Amino acid sequence: NLAANRDYWDADAQQYVCGFNPVGAADDTVFVARVTNAKGTCLATIVNYACHPTTLAWDNTLISPDYVGAMREVIEEAIKAPCVFLQGASGDLGPREGFVGDTAIADRNGRQLGYAVLSADSGKAALSLLESARRVDILVSDLAMPDMDGLALIRAVQDRQPDLPAVLLTGYAGDGATLAVGGAISGTFSLLRKPVSGVQLVDRINALLESRKQTSRA
Repeated sequence: NLAANRDYWDADAQQYVCGFNPVGAADDTVFVARVTNAKGTCLATIVNYACHPTTLAWDNTLISPDYVGAMREVIEEAIKAPCVFLQGASGDLGPREGFVGDTAIADRNGRQLGYAVLSADSGKAALSLLESARRVDILVSDLAMPDMDGLALIRAVQDRQPDLPAVLLTGYAGDGATLAVGGAISGTFSLLRKPVSGVQLVDRINALLESRKQTSRA
């Protein structure tokens, strides 16, 4: 949900101004294409997204690629291949948090889009992405997915990378679900019951990554 309608009706001035319009519609479709060689190695990633790169505005005096720069960094670090950004027909769409002078906000917006590009809509797609990626720090999966549930995905991934931590999201409640999941996964994982806030998810991810870091130092 990076892109948002930026035509805000100013009732006092009786005119439209550039600003976040919470009632305006926004298209969040992200198109991703990967260029591969005959062996399946990814040579480039192409990302198409409709959102003006206007996180930064008049308070910023630096030359900046805005959110596009951090998005490319996230993808290129994971895939180890160039990332090309094609800006879509943005119209009245801009970053939900925009027209600021803080480059950290532009980077945060870019990372949000970059991680969305690296996500997968099924277990099989996740395994395929894992094969092409050079670096994956953590796996976050839902339990209920088509063709392969979250448990099977985590087991398959940890067979390849035993030290890769995972977070499993589920709407099932009760201690029985926790015990069943715990008995099915041998590697490091954490179970979160939905609904889950962004803060809860980030805190759990940070805890697992810190634990992994401490283990690698031991």
